[in-house]
Amino acid sequence: MRVIQALLKGKLNQYLTKSPFEIEDLLTSIVFGSCQYVPPEHGVMPFLARARSGPTKADTHLSDLIGEISDVEYEFWPNWCAISGIDPMLASKPPDLSNSNDAGGPIHSASGEVCGAIPELVLKFRRTSGKSAWIIIEAKLFSGKSSYATSVGPVSDQLGKYWLQLKLQAEREKAEPLAIVYVTQGVFFPASEFDETKKELLSKGHPPAPLFWLSWRVFADCIERPLPLIRDVICLLRDKWQLVYVEMEAWPQLPVTLPHYDFTESVIWPIPPFKISALNCHVLFEWSRPINLGRWEFQTSWNWVSAEPALPVWDFEELEVSNAI
Repeated sequence: MRVIQALLKGKLNQYLTKSPFEIEDLLTSIVFGSCQYVPPEHGVMPFLARARSGPTKADTHLSDLIGEISDVEYEFWPNWCAISGIDPMLASKPPDLSNSNDAGGPIHSASGEVCGAIPELVLKFRRTSGKSAWIIIEAKLFSGKSSYATSVGPVSDQLGKYWLQLKLQAEREKAEPLAIVYVTQGVFFPASEFDETKKELLSKGHPPAPLFWLSWRVFADCIERPLPLIRDVICLLRDKWQLVYVEMEAWPQLPVTLPHYDFTESVIWPIPPFKISALNCHVLFEWSRPINLGRWEFQTSWNWVSAEPALPVWDFEELEVSNAI
C-alpha cells in the first residue's frame, strides 16, 4: 500500500485532473483495501460495529447480525448484470453501463426484473457457525444516490436494487444476504434517503431492505491500537480528507422562563489544505424560541469539515417584548 505514502506526501496531485481527496472510489480503496490486509478484528469489524439501522444508539447494530466470524472475503466493484423475469439465473451478458455510472444499466419494465448493479464492495463473512453472510458497502463522499425511485418499471432506487441483487447473488451461493451499508461523510442518519428506498420497494411488492448507515468519520477513532497500515489510513482521513468525528459539548439548558429571545453564533472552520467547492467552512448558527416553544430550533444539515473547540459559553438576558403595533 505504498500509494498511501504518496497521498500523504502529495506526490500524486500533479498527475490528477482533480484532488485525489474528492474521489470517493479512492477513499473506498484506501480504507477497505487496507482493511483487507489486516485481521478483521483490527480493521473492518470495529468499523462496521458502528453501523446502525436508525438515528439512535438503541437501534440495531450491524455487528449484532454478523455474529462471530472466522474470515472475510472482499469483492470490489462486482459487475452484476440485469435479470429478466422471475428466473434467478444470471444472464451471461453484462449490462450496458456506459451511461449509468455505477447504477447498472436500465432494463425493460416487467414483473420480477432486477436492474444491473456495480456496488463498491461486497463483504462475504465466513461465520464460525451457520451459513456465510454477505453485505454490500455503498460508499459516498460528496454525492448522494446515483439513481432514484421511479413510478413504473423495476426497482430503480440505487440502494433498493442493490438489495434485490444481493439477495439473488447470495442465495445462489447458499449464503445469507444480510444488509446494505451506506457509508457517507455526514454526521446525521440519512433518514429521508432510506425512506425513499423502502417506499419504492414496498410499492413494487418487495419487503423493506435492511439498510444500515455508517460515517467515514468514525474510522479514525473506532480501532484501538491500530496496526501500522491502519495508522497511515487514519492519518490520511484526519489530515487530508478531514474526516474526523465532530465533538461538541451539549447545548445549554433551555431557559424556560424567558418569554422570547433570538441570538446567533458564528463559527469559522479551518480551511482545508485542498480546494473543494462543496465545502463551506463558515457556519452561522441561529436559534430562536417563540413563546411556549419548548425546544431548540436550529439547522442540522451542514457538512462539518473538521473538529473544532466547543462554542463559547452563552449568557441569556431577558428582552422586553412590545405588543404595540
